Amino acid sequence: MARYQIVRSKIKKTRVLQSDRQISKYIPTTLLYNKANLEKMLDQYPLVFVKPDCGRKGFRVAAVEKDDDNYFIYYNSKEILLKAFDKVTAFVKELSRGNRFLVQQGIKVLKIDQRLWSLRVWVQKPYESWEVTGITAAIAAPQKLVTNYRQGSTLVPFIEAVRKTEIKWHKIKELTELLYFIGEHSANVLTDKYPGIRELGVDIGLDQVLHPWIFEVNTRPRIIIGNQKIRLYHKIIIKNSREKYKQHDLS
Repeated sequence: MARYQIVRSKIKKTRVLQSDRQISKYIPTTLLYNKANLEKMLDQYPLVFVKPDCGRKGFRVAAVEKDDDNYFIYYNSKEILLKAFDKVTAFVKELSRGNRFLVQQGIKVLKIDQRLWSLRVWVQKPYESWEVTGITAAIAAPQKLVTNYRQGSTLVPFIEAVRKTEIKWHKIKELTELLYFIGEHSANVLTDKYPGIRELGVDIGLDQVLHPWIFEVNTRPRIIIGNQKIRLYHKIIIKNSREKYKQHDLS
């Protein structure tokens, strides 16, 4: 029987998802950070993010934007102008503190009241099959780059969030079905590689044409959901899963 697994490395999970034809189109280009990869990504995309490969709860995430020979760094609600690429890499070196970092394609996502927001699709496998048990939204604090609750984001139900956007109601059903597919199919793909995974939090952003982008996948998502009914359901399912399977942390 497979042990309960936690996979902390974002790049490991990303590479597995990128290998699947149906899911890869929802994955932003993501590479291990090094000087050459950052330069390559900035030549290809006007905006990229650099972030830790493991955890950090939204901390130490920065955006880098290239404009001709100027580089703008967005970090901790501040904008920093740097005039040379070497200064950008020096900034990231200090930010990473020797830890493994990633560089990811920046996506121009929809905003709510000028604030970034994302969705989390909650997927669990209490027994033999995966099922989506909820979708929630996180609205970032003003001027923040990330929607992690540790960074002051506001958690709201999915429907409440989309009501604050210009998404047409006839599109919501179609979008919801797609989010369910992404959540369940991502879970099945990851399970082929890591059979002990029992729960996922799939963090997704929507671009200007409502295309979903998977920013990252958590294999032991924090149980913090605004809807009490969903929270209780989630706790019951995961309690059963964790009692049935011994936990194994795979970095």
